Amino acid sequence: MKRSSQRLSLVLGLLGCGLLVGSSGCISCAAKAVPAYRLPCEMLTKPRSTMVPIDLSLLRQDPPQAHVIGPRDVLGIYIQGVLPSTSERGEPNVANVPVLTQQDYYPPRGMINSPAVGLPMEVPLDGKLSLPLVPPIEVQGLTLAEATERIRKAYVVDKKVLEPGRERILISLVRPRVHRILVMRDDITSVNPAVYQPQGNAALLARRGTGNVLDLPTYENDVLHALAATGGLPGVDAFSTVWIFRSRALKPEEMQALKRQVDMGENPESLLQLARNRRSAVCIPLRVYPDQAPPFAPEDVILEAGDVVYLQTRQTEYFFSGGLLPAGQIPLPRDYDLDVIGAVSLATGSVGGPAGGVAASSSNFKGIYNPGNIVPPSRVLVLRTLPNGEQIEIRVDLRKALRDPRERLIIAPGDVVMLYYKPGEVATNYTINILTFNIASIVGDSINK
Repeated sequence: MKRSSQRLSLVLGLLGCGLLVGSSGCISCAAKAVPAYRLPCEMLTKPRSTMVPIDLSLLRQDPPQAHVIGPRDVLGIYIQGVLPSTSERGEPNVANVPVLTQQDYYPPRGMINSPAVGLPMEVPLDGKLSLPLVPPIEVQGLTLAEATERIRKAYVVDKKVLEPGRERILISLVRPRVHRILVMRDDITSVNPAVYQPQGNAALLARRGTGNVLDLPTYENDVLHALAATGGLPGVDAFSTVWIFRSRALKPEEMQALKRQVDMGENPESLLQLARNRRSAVCIPLRVYPDQAPPFAPEDVILEAGDVVYLQTRQTEYFFSGGLLPAGQIPLPRDYDLDVIGAVSLATGSVGGPAGGVAASSSNFKGIYNPGNIVPPSRVLVLRTLPNGEQIEIRVDLRKALRDPRERLIIAPGDVVMLYYKPGEVATNYTINILTFNIASIVGDSINK
């Protein structure tokens, strides 16, 4: 009788200690936390699963039906009897330019096409060709056919150098003008793409960025061609956006528009600052919501010499695990949502199952005679930092989350997800383990006797 009383006192004492331990852990934090289903809309994460890819054809420019001549174009020009000069036997000295054979689609300084006949001449910055026996001829903004007709008029009609009806003038495009673009990518890895592993994040350390210098020919100097030439669309370890940092100044028509606004009484300093901000950097998202129009104009995807295309890494798109979960830094998916159930599962925790998982193996309930935690933990505290810098605590009940979608909180970058026991779960597990321990002790004493 005395031994039974002692064992009963021991059971009650251990049970009280278990309740004290359970109530002193996260009870005070959970009491102040906001339940997930009562969280205001402005504190929720905007879902990503509903976003759709944009039409990739919006990332390129529509080329004209015929090439329009501009400065730095190299033209092959043949004017019979004038250009190229003739030899002593009366044969034209035709200058053939060798064709570059390289594996790259965009070789440095552009691809050279060998003209059948003609002398290669580069169009100067003023757009005027200096040809023999005639004044400089303006060819900028003309097609090859229009430039041929203008040169014919200068030699046949204006200066009468050539006999009408017997002139032979040929103009071909040797090399289109190019735009030198820099493409910096932070989504290229030296090994396989980063995938979270419970043993560690060693794969993330293998990331290395790349840089490319591209000479994009005119009418192909756009975002789509720049991406295609440097590895394609951004990988999952980079944001699904493309940044363009401009180097060009305001165009004349833009300056005229600013002048008209200033004449109407608007503040010139604010207008100029707004124009600089708009032209200095452009963000082009590759995924948008179905009801959202692409937030960029067709001219924004056109690249010019000196522009920098940048693909930013997703180093800040992580959440952190703690509490009964093993400590870790886990990357978030880029194109779909991860709720609290998926986050706990990804952190190798136990969600609604029996005694199992890392949370069970690390429990204080497990011992020599103890079966461990029969009742799994179901309380999750999420620490979230708001845009204004404040931090809030969000309480999630995993048992309710299995049935109620309002409890399935979408995890945001920077969230800290911690798994705990409820007081009732602590009491139940301690009671079961204490009873199991005493039953084992009684059976052991009987066997020893």
